[in-house]
Amino acid sequence: MRDSPGSAAAAAQAVRSTHCPIGTIWRFRSAIGTNTDGIGARSAIEGLLDEPVALKRIGVLGYGATARAILAELHDCDAYTFVWGRNAERVDETCRRYEAQTWPKRNPPEIVLSTLPPEAVLPDDLVAALQLPDLVIDANYGTRSVLARSLHRDVVPGDAMLESQARASFDFWLAHLDRVAGV
Repeated sequence: MRDSPGSAAAAAQAVRSTHCPIGTIWRFRSAIGTNTDGIGARSAIEGLLDEPVALKRIGVLGYGATARAILAELHDCDAYTFVWGRNAERVDETCRRYEAQTWPKRNPPEIVLSTLPPEAVLPDDLVAALQLPDLVIDANYGTRSVLARSLHRDVVPGDAMLESQARASFDFWLAHLDRVAGV
């Protein structure tokens, strides 16, 4: 028997109020998986730095699903996180939910990961601030990775994040094959 849309929505809201991975895949009332955006971002950053993200100052541009998954993962790994977005109310809500800070007016994070769409136009003060971090990653990959052109600086495209996500997805599904084979 299928859950009604109302009960599925209630279950999803209940999960959102607890500490549960973002993008949880539901089948009836059971969580059967999660997306790997957060794991992919963390793994990519750690691979580029050759060290853990713990205690690193990491800024996330955006507050959509990808940004939230990344913030949840970074929170679990003890990184200090900062959020930038155009809508102050949504930034504040995201910061509360993931124990992050709003984007600092001075001293930007040393690592920045943009989850913004390629067509996003950044304000001049943010473009200036993004010249300072040691590492800037654009979650977009391939031809969609255009942040480097906008910033006129080196930016790591999202290919490394995508590869890490793929590895995490395969690991997840292979480790739980017995649980998902009948799905």
